[in-house]
Amino acid sequence: MQNRHIIVIPLLLCLLLLLTACDSLDAINPFNPTPTFTATNTQIPTATPIPPTETPLPPTATFTQSASPTPEVTPTPSNTPLPPIPSATPEAKDAILVYYFNLKDSGRFGCGEALYWLNTGVRKSGSIEQDIQYAMYRQLAYRGKELGVLYNPGYASTLSVSSVEFLPDGTAVVNLSGTYVPGDDPCDGARFRDQLKQVVRQFPLVSKVRILINGVNIGDATSRK
Repeated sequence: MQNRHIIVIPLLLCLLLLLTACDSLDAINPFNPTPTFTATNTQIPTATPIPPTETPLPPTATFTQSASPTPEVTPTPSNTPLPPIPSATPEAKDAILVYYFNLKDSGRFGCGEALYWLNTGVRKSGSIEQDIQYAMYRQLAYRGKELGVLYNPGYASTLSVSSVEFLPDGTAVVNLSGTYVPGDDPCDGARFRDQLKQVVRQFPLVSKVRILINGVNIGDATSRK
């Protein structure tokens, strides 16, 4: 019986050593480390801000008062531009005029007839050459024979303004190009000359008028052969 106890005691000692060894292996197992907490003075790093995207997001319902001036709002142009706001029609003394004949009224133009003016609605710019060129353009652009009760002696012609020159002595030289076609009435040549000369004479600084058609004096170009 005493020998049995002697055998049991070493076995118990071996078992105890095995259990102690297992605890020691768990302590050094790298796959199951036991955390340790050591008080240190290590500073906690601050968070690094996320860099902004290329297009920053708009602020969310935050309204602040800025001291900078409010930028002007530029309207976005539409595909179809709005028509200009019409201005008041200038009076005849300030406007560029065009001229047509009233064959039923006697006067000193053409074959003893009267010239009537029409207001183009365009104000004189102050540039003699520019205003003469625009007046002649408007006069020659109308190719109708009649305009209400008025008569247009140059209705059959296709002429345009090539150049206008205003000389220091008050002479206005107007060069026309294209084709002059005489009307059916023998007086149309004289009417056409007086019509165009009056267009140029409406400007007070003009003292003399010289009109050329393809380099030929208007008197020769419009005379019947």
